[in-house]
Order: sequence, then structure tokens, then C-alpha cells
Amino acid sequence: MAIVKTHAVSRGGRLDQLLPSLASSLLPGDGTKPSIALSSGEDYVVYLVDGLGWEQLLAARLDAPFLASLMGQGQVLTSGLPSTTVSSLMSLWTGLPSGQHGLLGYSFHLPGLAEPIQPLSMPQPLPAPVPLTDAWIAAGIVVSWLLPPSHVGSAMTRMGAGNARLIEARLDDDAERMGALARASDGQRRSYIYAHDRRLDHAGHRFGVASVEWNRQLSRIDSFLDGLRRHLPDSTRLLVTADHGLVEARPQDQIELDEQTSLHGLISQVAGEPRFRHLYSPHPQRLRAVMEDLIGDRSLVLERDQAIAQGVFGPVDPVYQSRIGDVVVIAQSATGLLSRQNPGEYQLRGAHGGATSAERLVPLLQA
Repeated sequence: MAIVKTHAVSRGGRLDQLLPSLASSLLPGDGTKPSIALSSGEDYVVYLVDGLGWEQLLAARLDAPFLASLMGQGQVLTSGLPSTTVSSLMSLWTGLPSGQHGLLGYSFHLPGLAEPIQPLSMPQPLPAPVPLTDAWIAAGIVVSWLLPPSHVGSAMTRMGAGNARLIEARLDDDAERMGALARASDGQRRSYIYAHDRRLDHAGHRFGVASVEWNRQLSRIDSFLDGLRRHLPDSTRLLVTADHGLVEARPQDQIELDEQTSLHGLISQVAGEPRFRHLYSPHPQRLRAVMEDLIGDRSLVLERDQAIAQGVFGPVDPVYQSRIGDVVVIAQSATGLLSRQNPGEYQLRGAHGGATSAERLVPLLQA
């Protein structure tokens, strides 16, 4: 049986180990042994650049001189699977793999619902583990989130922020965001501020990973972070990381599921995203066999029990097992699976979710 793997070796830890490691500095008496080496301090800003994979940053480092200057002492973290925003963010916030927090992809099936649910647009939060930072708040640490106004009341924010203080600043106004971050950290002792920047991910999806627009957005974010470091107090530690990387979604690499006559009658619902598919089926064994013939070795095709046994999602809480596709298809090459059930996917020029190093390896840079 094939084993899902990342095609590179990380020299750091996992993304879900970042906040537990940070706790050893913020809560030095709790006995936590850090898995990731971090600069000691009592005041941290964690700035997450959505879609900034280590390999993409390495290739575009001339467009990001500030971030490039930190890479020599930086670390490479590995995101979990699926390598997608909702799964990675909840892993960061809770310190748990996706099988333990339940956000198992861009979309997934919930029993009793006719259509897969999308956590980024769902109206109400799902029951989920308590974020790690609620315990920090109880211990006296000041925890803040910097958010664009449209995210303040979102279900994802309510699931991840817990009791954190929410600070609003427009994403397209760098001066406003920089000022808000500097004010939130100024004079705070034992504080943690989290900020999420989605602009690079949006540019990658719309224009492609190495497009002029993507490089322009990277340069803008790099300039912002350079200025932010100079505006923050010297005692504040700035950590820059990401949730996943991106790969090019070339038309010649995409397979349209609806056009495959061999699949007719085998798929009831399509969820996830092109590079990490949850396929729900009344005939899982037949579907797996047909998908293996269709894809070959370009993707890993597993039935639900196989995916759980191989640890694709880490240890899986039984309450979340039914969210996993009857068959899971995980890209290990350039392949993507498109479906007319998700028409927006046909417009993607950059994609993620799969098991390649370009998608799973992310930077951890300290300034």
C-alpha cells in the first residue's frame, strides 16, 4: 500500500507545534517542552501570510529582500493534510492535526446535509476544540487578533479566536494595519498578537504562483513586514509563517470528473478541492479501483479506513470520521480533479491541498 508523504524533508517541526512551543516562553512555568526553537520573549506577533510556501519564497527571494534576509536563520515547518487554509489554521490555533479538530478540508460532508459544508463561508461555527490561547488568557497573557472588518463575525473567527481581543483594520490599508499592530504590542508584557494576510493566496489562485501579480503582492507584503519590524518595540518578537504553499494549476494537468463515463453512478458528492478530493460514494471499493485506473500513480487513492490507518489526517476522532470521503484522492504530482459541482475551481491558476513539498513546507522566520 502506498504511503502518503511529503517529497522533501523539513528541518523544523510541524505547524501545529508552533503555539505549543510558543507557550514555553509565554508560560515558562508550565513545563511545556518546545518542539520548535524560538527566540525567547514575552511579547510576540505571529503574522501568517496565506499561501506563502517555503519553496515559492525561495524562488522569489529577490522580490522579498526583508524575508530573504531572515531565511538563513529561518526554519521550515510542515503543514498537515489537507494542505489548505481551514485545516492548517485550525491546526495552528488548537495545536491539533485535522483529524482531531474536524476541519478536514476546504469542504466536506456533514451527516444530514444535502450539500458539503464550506468552513470559510458557513454561517455558524461547528463544535470544535478550544483554541490554545484561551488557557493563555486565563493565565494573564494579553491575546489579540488583527482582522479585516468582514472577518470579525465569521464562523472561523469564532472557532479560532476564543476569548481573544479582536482588533479591526482594513486589509488594503497597510498603514492602518501597521499602526494597529504597533499599538497592540506597545507596552504589553506577556502578549500574543495574531494577524492573517490572505492577499498572496488570492493572487496565486487568480493569476498563478509565479505571475507578475503574485510577485508584486509578495513585494508589497515584504515591504509591509519590514516596516512593521521597525515600528514594533525592540522587545517584541515578530514571527512570520504560512498555512500552505501553492502549485500551478495547468489546464493540461486537470481531470474533469464529470466527463469520465467510468465514474457515472459511483459518486454522490464531491468535496474538498482539486488536489485533495473527498469523494462520497455508495460503492467505495469500485470507485477506488476506477480512480486508480484513471489517475495511475499521479495521486494517492485511499478508501476512508485506509486514509485513517495511514495517518493522513493524524489520529482521527471518531466523531469526525463520517466527514472524510468514502474515497480520498491526494495529489502527489501536478494532477487536479475538477467537478461541475464546484464551478469556481475551473478559474484557479494556482492550487493547493496536496502532499507535495511545494504545498506542505512553509517558512517560520523570526525577526
